[in-house]
Amino acid sequence: MSRLSQIIFLTSGTDLSPEEYSANNIGVPYLTGASNISDKNEIIINRYTNEKFINSHFNEILLSCKGTIGKIVYNNIGDIHVARQFMSIRSFIDKDFLIFYLKTLVDRLIFEAKSMIPGIDRNQILTKTIFLPPIQEQSRIKKKVISLFDYIQ
Repeated sequence: MSRLSQIIFLTSGTDLSPEEYSANNIGVPYLTGASNISDKNEIIINRYTNEKFINSHFNEILLSCKGTIGKIVYNNIGDIHVARQFMSIRSFIDKDFLIFYLKTLVDRLIFEAKSMIPGIDRNQILTKTIFLPPIQEQSRIKKKVISLFDYIQ
């Protein structure tokens, strides 16, 4: 068993002031919240920043952590800037396995997010524990979960 702090690198997002971004398709994409993730788990880009505030990179996992908690998507865009409504996660373990695990945490994270505007902080993620099988077993579990999802859909 491991704490997530031992197997992930977590980067918290930071908000930009309105002067630092625009809707013009110039610069680095800027994601401000869960509304930037579609119902089909695709990233919606509607803001950009010329400031080079890059805090998420290609193939990292984005987790919404303020307001709407628990939306999870791959960063398949590249270098982007995310507001504090997101955390960007990279890890050496199988990414799909990690996403499946994070999805099992969503209800607990929502329960822990007690305030007027629900939110979770870094420690709520980093202190969670995970049973971490060898990488080959992670892959086998991932394939089984995917086949089960295909079966029930």
